[in-house]
Amino acid sequence: MHPGPLRRLGPGDQNAQVARLFHRRCREAGPEALKILKDGLSLLGERGRCALLLTGAGLVWASRTELTDHSRPSETESDEITEQAHQIAQKLRDDLGLTEDNPEILLGIDIFTESRERERATGQFAALLTAVGVTLIPKGLPRSDEAVYVPDGVSHLVKIKWARRQRAMVFVCHDVAALHRRGEATTTRPDRRDWRSALVGETGDASVGIGLHLVHDMSKVGSFTDPYNNWGGPEPLLGAAGLSGIDHERDALALAAALRRGDDFPVLDLWEG
Repeated sequence: MHPGPLRRLGPGDQNAQVARLFHRRCREAGPEALKILKDGLSLLGERGRCALLLTGAGLVWASRTELTDHSRPSETESDEITEQAHQIAQKLRDDLGLTEDNPEILLGIDIFTESRERERATGQFAALLTAVGVTLIPKGLPRSDEAVYVPDGVSHLVKIKWARRQRAMVFVCHDVAALHRRGEATTTRPDRRDWRSALVGETGDASVGIGLHLVHDMSKVGSFTDPYNNWGGPEPLLGAAGLSGIDHERDALALAAALRRGDDFPVLDLWEG
C-alpha cells in the first residue's frame, strides 16, 4: 500500500511539547525530504506549542560517489561523510527558514557508500536543526555488521528548547542497545565496550531531562522492550521510527506506544497513513 499524506496518528495531546513523525519511506536529500518536514511543521503550526519534531533514523539519505573496499570508513573518509551529512542538514534548515517560533527538528540522516560488494550505510546521524544552527550526532554503537566509523569523544547530549538547564540524550537506532541489561556481559570486543560505556555514562548524566531515540525501521512491538525498561529515572524516553511494512493504523499505534517510556509525558504523533 502506498503511503498516504502526513496526518495525525491517534488523538494526540494538545499540550504536547514533542511531536513524533513516523515515516513509511525514506527520502533522498532534496525536495521530497524538504516537503515531509514542511508538512510536519505545518500540522504543528496550527497549535504553536510544540518545541520539537522528532523523526525516525534514515528519513533522509544520500550517496557518496567515492568507492571503498574498507570494512569501515577510515578516519579521513568518516570526516568527509560527516561533512556531507552536515551540509544536507544545513541546507534543510536554511530551506525551511527555521525561526525561534518554529519547533526544532531532530531528524535521521544516512550516508551510503558503494563498495565492490554492495552499497552500505557508512554514516548514520541524528541532526538537530534549530533557528541558530545544526548539531550532528553520529551513531555511537553500531551493530557488529555495520560499516560505521565511531569518532572519539563525540557527545550524544544536546540542549533542548523547552528546558535550557536540561539536555536530551540522543540514541541513533542500535545505540539504545547500550541500555540492554545483558549488554555489559555480552559485549566482549574492547572497542564496543568503550562505545557502550560512553553511552551509558552520558545516559546517567544529571543534566539529562529526556531520551530521544531515532529508529530506522520497526515491525515488531518488542524490538526495544528491554532497553526501554532499563531507561533509568522518571524522565521520558521517546522514539520515532520508519514503518515501511505497516499499512494499518492500529499496528502503527501499537509500535508508537512501544517507543514510549513515561506515559504521563504528552506527545503528538504523525504518520504517513
